This record gives sequence, structure tokens and C-alpha cells, in this order.
Amino acid sequence: MITFMNYRFRSAMSSFTLVLLVARVSPAQRPPTAKTDATVISSTSHEVLLDVVVRDKKQRLIKDLRISDFEVTDDGAPQKLRAFRLVGSDDASSPSAPRSAKTAAPANATVDPLRQIRLVTLVFDRLGTDARNNARVAVQDFLTSESGSNLFAAVFSIDQRLSVLQQYTSDRDKVQKAVAKVTSSASSLYKSESDQIEEELKTVSVQGAAGAAAPANGQGVPDSGSLASAAMAQMTLNAMQFSQTLDRTLQGRSSIFALKALIQEQYRLPGRKTLLYFSEGLSIPPEYVDEFNNLIGAANRANVSVYGVDARGLTTFSQNGAASALMSQSTSSSRSMQTQRQGPVTRDQVTAADRSEEAIRANSQNSLADISDKTGGFLIANSNDLRGQLHRVAEDMDTHYELSYTPAIDKFDGTFRKISVRVNRADAKIQTRSGYFALPFSSGRAPAPFEISMLSAISTVPPPRVIPFRSSSLHFQTPSGPQSSVVIDVPLQGVEFARDEANKVYRVHFSVMAIYKDAEGSVVQKLSQDVPRQGPLDKIEAFKQGHFLYTQHVELPAGRYTLETAVFDSQTGKAGVKKAVAIVPPVSKGVGISSLAFVRSVSRQPAPASPNSAHDPFDLGTGTVTPGLDDTFKFAPGASVALFFTVYSQPGAAAPPDLTMEFLQDGKAIGRGEPKLPAADKDGRIPYVATSPIGSFKPGQYEVRATVRQNGTAATERTFFTIEE
Repeated sequence: MITFMNYRFRSAMSSFTLVLLVARVSPAQRPPTAKTDATVISSTSHEVLLDVVVRDKKQRLIKDLRISDFEVTDDGAPQKLRAFRLVGSDDASSPSAPRSAKTAAPANATVDPLRQIRLVTLVFDRLGTDARNNARVAVQDFLTSESGSNLFAAVFSIDQRLSVLQQYTSDRDKVQKAVAKVTSSASSLYKSESDQIEEELKTVSVQGAAGAAAPANGQGVPDSGSLASAAMAQMTLNAMQFSQTLDRTLQGRSSIFALKALIQEQYRLPGRKTLLYFSEGLSIPPEYVDEFNNLIGAANRANVSVYGVDARGLTTFSQNGAASALMSQSTSSSRSMQTQRQGPVTRDQVTAADRSEEAIRANSQNSLADISDKTGGFLIANSNDLRGQLHRVAEDMDTHYELSYTPAIDKFDGTFRKISVRVNRADAKIQTRSGYFALPFSSGRAPAPFEISMLSAISTVPPPRVIPFRSSSLHFQTPSGPQSSVVIDVPLQGVEFARDEANKVYRVHFSVMAIYKDAEGSVVQKLSQDVPRQGPLDKIEAFKQGHFLYTQHVELPAGRYTLETAVFDSQTGKAGVKKAVAIVPPVSKGVGISSLAFVRSVSRQPAPASPNSAHDPFDLGTGTVTPGLDDTFKFAPGASVALFFTVYSQPGAAAPPDLTMEFLQDGKAIGRGEPKLPAADKDGRIPYVATSPIGSFKPGQYEVRATVRQNGTAATERTFFTIEE
């Protein structure tokens, strides 16, 4: 008996008897897989564009340099400049054009096609009252005094998420209104009171860690009230510091990814691109250092100069004081651990090393200075009047040199290539980007750090196959056009499990990637996911028996593609790579059918709400299909195979489509059925799950063929499976 059921319409079921048409069973050969040439992600050269600001010791711009005055090295190798010019606010195409006196630009300046576009991205992170006031006054002065045409500005805010208050516009009145809005929101209550109390607690904690004696009463006995107060102070301080560590982690993460989202898309436009980042410092959690470096790399790829603005004003003493307090507390705790001979180890002592690392980063201006210096900007800080330093930013935008060269790169291996620029002026001070990561650049986006090893594995000839996995591309349809779903199935037995006996947990860390390339070998889609996981150590053997299923959906034009997939084990450095042909058929004008996918499981619960749920082909409305790629089944009585596919009804058809399903071996039909399909949804889709018993099938290879017909049109899809002893 073969039972076909549709999980969107569970009341619609039909069944029929499978009729064996061929008694003799012999193995059938699967059609050969089309071969593809190995693709190497490498290059011998690519163009590097530099914006270079040159000033003298008095911070005056130097504007009379020639190409012969510049010396550029890339990764230590001297470079020959291919292009050189001085960009000026009056005429970017002519370095010798005279510069007029500054005059305020109109609110909505028109675009001059002969001059360079200047893009200004104003980003406001979480700011206190004084910082908001400082930022608002400085930006309004900057927008009012900045002259010239082709200046486009946008306003964004970051508060756990990126929000846009004003899209890029040349209308400065609109920008000023957006700035006024983002800098007028109320700050958190009680922050100053909390900060003052915390400083008092730090003093008590440092004294206690240094071994200060508790006050004694008249009999010389230590005052238990003072001891309790000290313990409560340490308890409260530990809670505050733990909360702040988590808060810094969340803030640092959201800031990094929001800035990266803004920066990496700016490759699309030429011209001077400036990002003014107003914050109260940028704390980078240790676990996000790689992401922060990747952010700097993305800025240098897109040629975006970042100017970090610490809008708090004169705060250097308090910032360094906070760092000193943390370091002092950490040092005292470490000393206590070294001299303590008995008694329990306190949490304060255990976390001393962690606080040492945090203390190094407590002065959050360091990260602002880092991203500013390395992207060709400079840090703006330690002043209650930011207007003068923003005038320097305007000068950088208006007048700078553009240089370009083409370095020789053997391979994109992710190493950092340092750029050095010198001029033959003894008093010259240079602002430019510090370098870039040697990474392939797809659609303007540099790969994430975890992708580098997989890209390297894909480019290796022959490709590594140490980690076993399966991958496939399945085709579907949406109202807007063809859709492809890549599926990667990783048996967890093939990756390394690290055992943490002290904490009774296991850890596993691997990554997956899929790349679609067109007929010319160009990357049209790159999909990936980093997969760090941990769990109870006593469950490690059960977890090893599982599979990791990665699915992602993309819209691709109809055509022939190469699908390259990779799995990389971060703990062992081992990888597996597969390459195959992926065909994306055009949307059928008549009846249509998707790929046939094996079903690993079906959730009977409705899929969780998601903005992309309408485009998820595995969403059944009443549940979700998890596709599987294991096409091998054991020969056993009662065995069955489940297949998922979607039928696309012909638009405007009066009658529903007819479905015929066949099992074949050696090209000959051995079973056939015609289940009735339920009604289509509003988009003409009929998602369908068919389950068939195969217990009577002998070991061998089989083909399943599904054909739909409607109004004189037909469509067929097939897949293959194997039954083993």
C-alpha cells in the first residue's frame, strides 16, 4: 500500500495498491553525475584605491604634491601608482583648479556630474544627555558650514538594532531634523547615581583585596558589621561588573554588526565616503575581536573612512580611572590567590584574569581610535566642543589625494597586507587606510573570518574530502520567479567533539558554506553558517549519532550553475568539499512541479512566524518538512520512503492537476499510482508529502518518477534511491 497525504490539508488523503509490474529485480545504474572543472578562488592582481590626506605639523592641508612625491608599499613590496589626483571640493576632476572661499551650501543642492560624490553617514550609538548635546551642536555646525555640492548625508541610530532616521539626501534641513530627533531621546534614569555608588564599591573592594584590616571593637574583636558591609559591597560590585560585562558584550556585538551592515554596502558608490560614529566609546568583547578586525577590513574594502567621535567630552581621567580601578582590583585579587594558603577561593579571585583582559579594553576610546586610524580617519575625543575637529573632517572630505595601484597577490588566503604611504616632506602627517585582508571580494562583500578556511578548501585542487557530508540544490517556484534551496547534511560523527571534563560539557565547532557560480564561473550567491555548539557531556554519544541539516533559500534566474559546498571543522582544521551541477528551470507556463526531496521529519506544529516564512518551500502551514539527503535505505520488512514536493497549478485552470507516481528499476516500471491532489492554496501551490512502503523491494537501485498533468500541459520530476542488505 502506498499512502499519499498532504500535511497542509490533513483531511485530504487517498490510498491505492502498488501493483508489481516486473517480477525480475536487478540493480539499476544511476545516471552519471555531470563533471565540472575544479574552480580555484585566486587572482594575480586587483586594484587598490587609497584616499590620502596629507597635513603639515600645524594641521594645514598640503595640496601641492605630485605623483613622484609618493612612495607606496603593499605587504612590504613597492608599488607603481596607476592613477593619481588631488580631489578638491570645487572640481574633483581637476587637481589644479582654484579653490573658492567656503560658502554655505543650499539646503537641497543639486548634483554636479563633474564633481565627486561625497557620502556622509551619521551614526549615533547610545548617548547620555551631555553627549547628545555635544553631538547635536557639532553636527548642526558641520552641516551648516560645509560647502560644495554632491554632499549626501544619512542619519542612523544603534540601540540593540540599526534604525534609519533619514535616508541619504542632499537636503540638509531634513538631515538636521533627523539629527535633532535622534539626539533628543531621554537617557536612562538613575545612571549617574548608579555610577557614583559603583565607584564607592570599587574603593571598598580594592581596600579589602589589598588586605586592609576590619575595624575592631573595644575588646579587639573585628567588627562583624564592618565585615558584613565589606562582603555585601563585594557581592554588589560582583553583580554590577557581571551585568556590565554582559552589557558590553551585547552592545559591542550590536555596534559591530550595525556598523558593518552600513559600511560594506558603500562599495557601490565611488567618491569620498565618511562615517561619523558618535558614541560613548566602543567596547570590544574578547570573543568579538575577529569580527571587529573584519569590520575594519570591510571599511577598507569599501574605501570608507571612519571617524570615531567620543561625544562625552572631557572624560579621559574617568576613563583611565575606571581602567586603573579594574586593573588594581585584578592585581590585588591575583596577589591574594598567590599568598592564600587555605580557605575557599572567592569568585573575585577566580575571575581576576578575566578582569585583567577587560581592564585593557576598559578605556573604550582605544577601539574608537583603532578603527579611526586604520581606516584613514582620526579619533575625535576629550573636548566639550567638537566643532573644530569636525571642521577638519570637512577638510578631509573636500581635499585629499586619490591613489590607485595593482599589487600582485598569489592567492586570497586571508592574510593581512599592510599598506605604507610616505611622501618626501619631512613635516608631513598622513592619514590613509592601514591595509586590507587578502580575501576574495564577492558582490562587494568580504568574507567573514570563519569563511576563509572554507574558501581556501574550495580552491584546493584536488578538493579535500576528509569530512563526509551530502549536499544538494532543490528547485521550487515562487510568485516572483524560480527559487533554489541548498541543503547540506553533515553527519556529526565526522566532526571533532572536544570534552571539557571540568565543566562536564562537550564542544563542537564547524562551519558550512554553499556557493552558486554561473556559466562564466562568477559567484552569484554565497551562503554560510558558523556552528559552535556545546551540551552535557553525558549526552555526547547520543549527539554524535545525529545530523546537522542546513537549508537556505535563494532566488536565482533560470539556468545552469555550479554548486560548490564545503564543511570545515574548526577544531581539527579538516574539511570536505563537493562540486556539482545545479539546474534551475524556468517557471512553467502550465502546470509545474518542484524537485522531489526525501523527508527526514515532519513537524506537525505550525511553522514559527517569520518574515521569510512565505518564501520557505518547506513550510506546510500546519507544519514544516525537514528535508534529508540520505538516499540509501536498509532492506527490511515494513520499510518505507517519504518524499516531499510541491505541485504548481496552472493559473486559471478550472480542474485540479492530476498526479501519477511510478517506481522504476532498470528503466522499467514496477509500480504505479494516481493519488488525488488536494486543492491549491491562494498562490496555486500544492505542497505534498507521499509515503510509500518499500519492504517488498529487493536490494538494488530504484527511480521514483512524479508526473503532473493539467489542461494539456505536463511536468515530470524524478529522484533515485538505493536499498542495501
